Amino acid sequence: MKESHPAELSDMPSIQKDGAKKIKPASRNDQLRIPYKAGHGSRTDSRDDILEKLFASSAEVHRPLQRTSPLDVTEKDRAETLPSLRNGQKSWLQNLEHTIADPQTPLSVSWQLFRQHYGRRNSPGYTNPLAQDRVKLSRGIVFQALLKATVKVWSHMDLPAGVPSPIEAIELFTNLGIMHDHFWAETIWSMLASIINQEENRNSHSEAGGQRLALSQYDQIGGLAGILEVWKSFLATFVPKAEKSNQQNQKPRDWSFLPDAKALRSVRGGFARDLHLRFLHVLPSLPDSPTSRSLTLAMVSTFSVLYPYLRKQEASQASPSDALDFAHFVAHLLPYAELGLPKAKSHLTSLELFRPHTINSLISQWECITEQAMAVLTIARKEALPQGESNTELADGGQDLDRSMETLFLKRLSRTVERMDLCRAEQLWLEVQEWYKQKPFRPSLNGLADSENVSPRPNGSSSGVPMPEIPARLNHRFLMVFMALRRPQRAIDVWNSMISAGQQPTAASWCAMLDGCGTARDAKALEGVWQKMCVSGVKPDVGCWTSRIHGLISGGWWEKGILALEEMGNRWKDTVRRSQKNKHAGDLLNSSVTGDVEGIVKPNTVTVNAAVSALLRQRKEDATREVLKWATSFQIKFDIYTFNTLLRTALQEGRADEAQQLLRKMEVAAIKPDVVTFTMILDGIFRNSDPSISTSSATDLQITVKSILDDMEASGIAPNVYTYGTIIDGLLKQDLNLPAARAIFDHMAAHNIKSSSHINTMLLTHHFAQLPPDLTEIEGLWNRIRLEGGFIDFVFYDRMIEGYANLGETEKMMNFLLRMSREGMAPGWEALCSVIQALRESDDWERLNEIIRDARDLRGLFKDGIRGRKGEENFWRLVGECELKRSAAPE
Repeated sequence: MKESHPAELSDMPSIQKDGAKKIKPASRNDQLRIPYKAGHGSRTDSRDDILEKLFASSAEVHRPLQRTSPLDVTEKDRAETLPSLRNGQKSWLQNLEHTIADPQTPLSVSWQLFRQHYGRRNSPGYTNPLAQDRVKLSRGIVFQALLKATVKVWSHMDLPAGVPSPIEAIELFTNLGIMHDHFWAETIWSMLASIINQEENRNSHSEAGGQRLALSQYDQIGGLAGILEVWKSFLATFVPKAEKSNQQNQKPRDWSFLPDAKALRSVRGGFARDLHLRFLHVLPSLPDSPTSRSLTLAMVSTFSVLYPYLRKQEASQASPSDALDFAHFVAHLLPYAELGLPKAKSHLTSLELFRPHTINSLISQWECITEQAMAVLTIARKEALPQGESNTELADGGQDLDRSMETLFLKRLSRTVERMDLCRAEQLWLEVQEWYKQKPFRPSLNGLADSENVSPRPNGSSSGVPMPEIPARLNHRFLMVFMALRRPQRAIDVWNSMISAGQQPTAASWCAMLDGCGTARDAKALEGVWQKMCVSGVKPDVGCWTSRIHGLISGGWWEKGILALEEMGNRWKDTVRRSQKNKHAGDLLNSSVTGDVEGIVKPNTVTVNAAVSALLRQRKEDATREVLKWATSFQIKFDIYTFNTLLRTALQEGRADEAQQLLRKMEVAAIKPDVVTFTMILDGIFRNSDPSISTSSATDLQITVKSILDDMEASGIAPNVYTYGTIIDGLLKQDLNLPAARAIFDHMAAHNIKSSSHINTMLLTHHFAQLPPDLTEIEGLWNRIRLEGGFIDFVFYDRMIEGYANLGETEKMMNFLLRMSREGMAPGWEALCSVIQALRESDDWERLNEIIRDARDLRGLFKDGIRGRKGEENFWRLVGECELKRSAAPE
């Protein structure tokens, strides 16, 4: 592309009546060439260094963004400005706008106009504009067009002389105080579109038979490096000063001004799942607006563009450390975050920068963003290790990454089972298959990806499509989950996937299926799985037997569960009898054989504990005693879990004598109590209706509880948060025992144990239950939680909303409801019933209508949904009553 040369500053274009421009060309020696990228090209010496000074100022100083431009105006400036603006000619801003819009005018001319009339903070163009220019100046309309045109020229990767790169233009705008928030979003998205669309065109060209340009070559012509520089400038502008580097007034040369990993992990762990809220939490000076939401999605898109580059670890102009630093920052915000993909897709469409299939491709990439983030965090850990250690820790194809991803999926599956969320289980299964099918980057000894490797098929052949290599433990968990959700067909799909990948089912695979049936309380399905396992020839291990016995009893077939326990013992005895033909049947149990024989497992303590716990939940105490007697005949020794299970039932039923006998048996068997034992004893004390307990003074109760805690410490047992929660709950249920509860908090603080959300909820409920409610204590509790940075769950928020609603404190009620929405939590229906009643009683029909609209459309305050089913019917009944009252009211 032939470069166009800018005019000298003293020879600006004069606008004739016909609109034509006459530009005096600059001499070769007087022109100033500004390279579009550091390290590319060189500057030609110039006698006129005005432009050099302007750009030098933007390179040396990186001032925070200002919403206004406080300019110093002198009388001399006004005197020089007025004649040129009053002679009937177009204003400087109009001239600039015209040159930008004219495709025949080189962009360097527009930049020359800008530098002369708007290149200083006290330039006359700012100090004495015409009336018709004031709106455009305040909104930055013309400057936005200039920046947009600059990015467009930059996307062609051949900037002419006199035209700055996007980052140079941004820094100049920032120093002048004219860099509006939406400029950032538009610039980043335009640069991203250039990279994404051109890369897609290269892919299409390659598929059509052309030669595809490598990513590293593409990066060398400015794409990734340019976007990283813009992001660095943006983040340096909005990150709080306390978190920036010590040199506040210097342009950041690295990413050290960003919050450290610990601070970012706290955002991810304790803040909302809404990614936009996490983004704003890190950049609190950035207003919550459509622009900031657009920037959040731009951040995700940039991360997606960088991710393949990080996987391949190819050399590029943007050094790997620059790309990794930005990706590491973003990756800390992404795990478990909700992007709102439907709205994201609508926003991408509204930008009018991408084709529909490109948008679909981007959304598809974002669906696996958590897994990509985990991969990047692992890469960052590898880079941070000293030389020599990284190869040891992440050798053999990135085992650390595999373990991290496996752990992530297992945790998410556990939460899925707790919530019995079939849709989430289905989605996780798709994500797991996609993750292991694509075999994403595993850090290896040479830093290269192994994604080109192809896994062999079970028959030894290979295919061009990689086979999923899902770990057996993960497959087993999916088997359990789908059986627990009563979706046996989906479990069969997982089973077939295992076989296709060359994993032969083992006893652990069958055990997972049995566990799932037990969780679903489906005894019939459990027996069906058991029969299929026996037909398959797999010998059940102790885990399979235990899952079967516990599942049958829990599913209501407790008699068959006991028969299964006896069957297990009889099989073992028969096998021992065959192996020791000279032994009498009565001597078998007293023989030296104590373990498994010929692959037949012997019942053990775990099996007995599973049966006992399930029977006690079914209130089958007689059957429980028979099982314990049977276990003794097999010389099975009981452990602390056995005694705790029996002790819990005795204490809940108020059988103090039986509890004392169990404690003495523990002592005889040399079994030491654990923290669970002491916690249950404390719970039993407060459950007991003994008058000596209920009528004790607060001081006496403090002494009693303190002595129990001392006994625990003397036994070497540290109380945990559940122990303290049990004590506080019991104390608060007694009269006048808040001082005793405060003493427990002092004890917790002395042992550096933070209060849980459950404990805070108990305290909150107690304070609201006082007559009158103790608002001072409620405020103190809330302030303490905020000071400690403690975790707050949705139950606490529900109780806070209900409490203030019952008191008619609608402002505080709405503040906490709004806080829940901001933190991505869904309120319960019962809490919303209280909200409806409070707003109706205060005649706040405006906010009441807003609540009703948001509840119907699940938007606004309830964009994250409404929790549960309890209270839903009552909520809509109240809504109907409000609408009737509203319609009946006189206008």
